[in-house]
Amino acid sequence: MRIGALLDNHAHGASDTTEIWTRSWSDADYGSLADPVRLEFDFLFGVELQEDFTTAGSVALEESNVRATATRPFAATPEAAWLLREALLSSVSDHMVRAHLADLILSGRRDASPAHAEATVEHYRTCARDDGLEPGRRAISLARANTIARSRRMTTEASVREQALKLAREMLTLGHSHAALTLFALLSVPARDGSTASSERIEVRESLRGIAATAPEFIDEIVRLLHLAAESEEDQTAAARLHISWYLDNARGETNGLRKVYFGYEAMQLAERYAQFDLRDDAAVFLQAAGEDVELQTFEHDLPISRNHLRRHLRKYRHARDWRDAYRVFLAGAAPTGDHARNVTEAETGRQGLLSLVSNISLGPLNLPTRTGASAEEEQLHRIEGSNIGTMASILALELEHIDSRFDSPSREEFANWFAGIFACDPVLSEQLADAQKRHWERDFTGASLVCLPLIEAAARGLLLKLDEPLYRAERGASPGRFPALDFYVQALEDNGLDVDWVRTLRATLLSDGLNIRNLSAHGFKSRFNEGESALLVRLAGFACALAGTIDHAELSKPLVPVRAGLRRRIGWIWS
Repeated sequence: MRIGALLDNHAHGASDTTEIWTRSWSDADYGSLADPVRLEFDFLFGVELQEDFTTAGSVALEESNVRATATRPFAATPEAAWLLREALLSSVSDHMVRAHLADLILSGRRDASPAHAEATVEHYRTCARDDGLEPGRRAISLARANTIARSRRMTTEASVREQALKLAREMLTLGHSHAALTLFALLSVPARDGSTASSERIEVRESLRGIAATAPEFIDEIVRLLHLAAESEEDQTAAARLHISWYLDNARGETNGLRKVYFGYEAMQLAERYAQFDLRDDAAVFLQAAGEDVELQTFEHDLPISRNHLRRHLRKYRHARDWRDAYRVFLAGAAPTGDHARNVTEAETGRQGLLSLVSNISLGPLNLPTRTGASAEEEQLHRIEGSNIGTMASILALELEHIDSRFDSPSREEFANWFAGIFACDPVLSEQLADAQKRHWERDFTGASLVCLPLIEAAARGLLLKLDEPLYRAERGASPGRFPALDFYVQALEDNGLDVDWVRTLRATLLSDGLNIRNLSAHGFKSRFNEGESALLVRLAGFACALAGTIDHAELSKPLVPVRAGLRRRIGWIWS
């Protein structure tokens, strides 16, 4: 059979079945095959062995991750294709190809009999004995044989495990740590029949610790297997402390400040997960000092903006008759983060290429990590919202300056009375907003910001209390009864239907999802505010106070009353 000869010719020296397939492309015999036959030849290599790193050495025959491969569900395989595979199994001589074909027939349930399963296991064991194959291929072949034998409770599982232990020792001697880990993964749990001796499991743990010393890049996988191979709580604790100590020791040995912080933070997170609080405290102390060694570079770029571009934002104030009309226009602007749906679309399309493969770590106060492992799209969305907020903060500051220069700014009492009357706002809130606005116009930007921050929280809480939202937290243990933090208020506002654009603005400005201004100020990490930040907070405070008017559930559920208005009569010319 021409296909069988083609497979045998290109199997010699190949590292896996995909390499056999790619070698065949350049062969004239492959090109001379009829199109349907060549397509079935390609479908032979649409699956490959895949190791599941979340289990104890389980290996499955799954669809190939190589994009060029042709894949097809087993259920859609026609009868002629099965006949071709069975004929190839009986004609080819290379044991790697025979194991692959036998597994195709077994996994596709063309022949799921115990005899065929036994034959498939033996084909894979033959591959593991072949010194000419790559170490990784030998190891994964034996792991696949163990998976088949274990899943079917075959008596050959014991002999497969014995062969795996022998091969693992050989791989360690030759320095092939990756292949050894594949084998120790299947040996990390006892056999189905419980015949595994304690000495074998001790050897597995000692070997894994030896690999950790010589190939530390596999530390996460090694510790996972140590937990599987543990026989007591002491073994579990030893594995956990090895994991934490490796990251902490690497952090202490680093000279690069950012890598110090990364390894130290990983150690701290692991210590929390494993409840090793002494190591957690050690990692925290180290991390607090390591933040000083982080050297960050700031890239500045002057972007010239047309004066007309700024005037365009002030054009909406041209019909204002006094400061009251102008301030209504100021409060009627869109959310500073912009349209959320559009931002999401930009984030999904703008985070492409190699940058999407790079992990993201956000640094906060003292250059310590605040958020790690965010998706590429989520991180890009944070950047877009932060950029929009920065731009809008400058524009809002320009608008307030325009109002102050064009009209005589009102007194605190005049502003408070007007705001409370026009928006039915709580007089206390309107007085605080008037104080913040007056401070801003007097260029006391820090004072205005420090008034706005608690004002936003108070206004949000007042609105939610009017909506009968259950906010108060009862006493629990040493924690007294209290109202929750601002992030609970924002979530409750979102649950009650607050526009998503404003929800994102509140989160991106005040909370840890974004600039975190509220928490940085409350904990003493931020004590100065510029004009743009002050204008932004005044805008948010005005928005929150305007919402917290005389409104309740009854008014929210009341249908809107249609307003009748006469049609405007237009002057027109009638030609006769």
